[in-house]
Amino acid sequence: MAAFLVCFYVDLISQEITNNATIENAFAGQMNTEDLSSMKQGVYYLGNGQMKAIRIGSGASSDFDEMESEMHQRMKNYSAQNNISYRVLTTEKTPSGIGVYPRLVITYEIFQTNGLPYVSPQEKIQSRDALIVELKKLKELLDLGILTDEEFESQARPLKNKIKSLSL
Repeated sequence: MAAFLVCFYVDLISQEITNNATIENAFAGQMNTEDLSSMKQGVYYLGNGQMKAIRIGSGASSDFDEMESEMHQRMKNYSAQNNISYRVLTTEKTPSGIGVYPRLVITYEIFQTNGLPYVSPQEKIQSRDALIVELKKLKELLDLGILTDEEFESQARPLKNKIKSLSL
């Protein structure tokens, strides 16, 4: 009986509930998504135009509909302020249990005004850098005489256009 009480107490203490995570903070950087189960309450940018919002209820009486409505309202407000749109990809509800608070996880897909998936500034830089490396490799092949000027230009033009479109 004592071991059960100790485990129950430790589980309750280990669940850190904070309300200071905001959607704005989610875009600070891309996260490692290998272990999503360890994510705390908040909003996380997953990359590739996807966000995961996690809300942990305050107890057994937490209402999933109310929590979900609050999360959607926050996303709606953020979208309106930042001229983006979104849609819900998945909704996961974990009910409360002994030592476990109810947990709601919603995954959103975020779009730019042109309908394309949202790309974070960090993703733009990484993509742009990869394209520049590819362009340098083509230039090296041109310098070695492996590619003709025409071949280089036909392959480099699309890369240059993509690089220009990703400029911040």
